[in-house]
Amino acid sequence: MQLRIQYRVTLTPAQRIHAARVFGCRRVVWNDALAITKPCKLSNKRLGNPRHRAAEGPYWAIPKAAELGKLLITTAKKTPERAFLADAPVGVLQQTFRDLDRAWKAHEDSKTGKRPGPRVQPPRRKSRKDNRQTARFTNSDRFRLLGDGRLRLPKIGDVRVKWTRDLPSTWVSPGSRSSPTARTSPHPGTCGGQRRS
Repeated sequence: MQLRIQYRVTLTPAQRIHAARVFGCRRVVWNDALAITKPCKLSNKRLGNPRHRAAEGPYWAIPKAAELGKLLITTAKKTPERAFLADAPVGVLQQTFRDLDRAWKAHEDSKTGKRPGPRVQPPRRKSRKDNRQTARFTNSDRFRLLGDGRLRLPKIGDVRVKWTRDLPSTWVSPGSRSSPTARTSPHPGTCGGQRRS
């Protein structure tokens, strides 16, 4: 079982710029991946269930996270149009594909009744005008807690954290989120971590 704990972080003006770049890179990768997977999903939906075909035509293979990573991160970084993706940690960008897979699964499970509760809409494009930006760091990003209580986030820097409670064990994946209140608050965002209990 995992427990989510949220803390408030304070970013310097330079760290805000770096965080905005990380959020922006993640948003671009999400939108690029959605532009590839959504047409495949819609085409397969029109054909219907393989046992009860509603139309004729080939089923499209949905690209896996590894394939999308090679295409939208590794190869894209070498192009002038997507060279800015180097401003974000690779783990954050790869986590985007897992989040997109999870969003599709939640949508499909809610349609079939496997997921209780209200119906979940399919994933949508992320807008730069949306104030709710998130990024999750993985162990491969080498985040760490410093001795003075600050948290070192790759490509952002050492951020000050307002510790409201102690961490009983190590973090599994810290995340950074910018919320609408971050514009007027002296503490522009929260940093959450998941721990194994």
